[in-house]
Amino acid sequence: MRKKQQHIEEDESILQTEPDDFFHRATNATYEYLLDTVELDSTRPELLLMQSLQGRAIAGNWSPDIMRGLRGVNYFYPNTTLETVFEALGKNVAEIQEQRQSVIDDIKTYFNQVFMWMQDIQGGNPHPSRHCLKLTNAKREPLGTIKQFGNTLIRNPEHVLTGAYIGSCMDSATWRTRAEQRYGIRMHKGICRPVHLQRLRELGVTLKDLANSEGREQTYEDLKAAGVVSEAEKESYKGGYVSGYVELQKGPGISDDAAFLGVALTHGLEAAFGLFLLDAIDTWDKSTPKITRDGQDETLGKKIKEKYESLKGEGSFPCTDDDITAIIYLAAINGEEREVFPSCSQRRFLQVHQGTGLTALESHLVLKKKGENFHHP
Repeated sequence: MRKKQQHIEEDESILQTEPDDFFHRATNATYEYLLDTVELDSTRPELLLMQSLQGRAIAGNWSPDIMRGLRGVNYFYPNTTLETVFEALGKNVAEIQEQRQSVIDDIKTYFNQVFMWMQDIQGGNPHPSRHCLKLTNAKREPLGTIKQFGNTLIRNPEHVLTGAYIGSCMDSATWRTRAEQRYGIRMHKGICRPVHLQRLRELGVTLKDLANSEGREQTYEDLKAAGVVSEAEKESYKGGYVSGYVELQKGPGISDDAAFLGVALTHGLEAAFGLFLLDAIDTWDKSTPKITRDGQDETLGKKIKEKYESLKGEGSFPCTDDDITAIIYLAAINGEEREVFPSCSQRRFLQVHQGTGLTALESHLVLKKKGENFHHP
């Protein structure tokens, strides 16, 4: 397929529809720059930093040495996938996807262990092999690759489940609509769907276009009719699909930092850890062998509530619908004051600040201690 390029005079940028030699050079240089300059409190920093390259390529935000060499004219690639990034770095896509899925699977296994622990408690026979009092996997490695969790003890693992369920609802278009209706606000909304990359190209649309409802002509129904997005529960990368985000409505989004603190103050710190683990799933789910409709985070959240109530009875889950919409409202960004609402990505939560030596996650834990006596009305 012949590469097309379009010169955009006003911002001195050159749009590239396909990876080229510059893409490979810039991606590798920027990756090395991130590895040298960004310290993450993660057991797999190199794997997490690869994800930062997708947004940089889409926006044309390369490392300083690459930007200097361009002398004011830049190249950006709005159809960049994580898989394209992996290939440019000389990685085996299937192996990287499996490694990312294993991070998610460890978190799922932990939640299953919590349910087994709950069953043991109900039966009056807690078993020492239920490793859910520490946020680690079977190898004693921290969940989500989050080093902080390697030394975090949990008093009541059920609280982690509560926060995980809340986390699964935060980005849901359905739940945000409910918050809009209850509080009279307007929010950003979208859905995660498997996207067939070749059909997307044939339609003349990019992944960046999908994430901009006002910048594309096609409605969601148009995209479905063209076979660009799939409504199947699962599709595969081998089948030509990648994980995509389709924006449905413009508006302010959610501050992940405010969500973490809101859950910590209203439902307890252990619940906030559960929310953070669901956010980790959302991050690692961006490239896995199978692409799940709505994302593995939302799908898992529904199962958590169903399984909890199958054990303790219908209506027993310790988080109501009003609790969910309240947290969404608390975390909603004020559109007129966006700059005062920090919203860290998983990488930013785990990035060590050079001045304080703390990550954003650690800073929030310090703040939570000061608000320990806060009670939800």
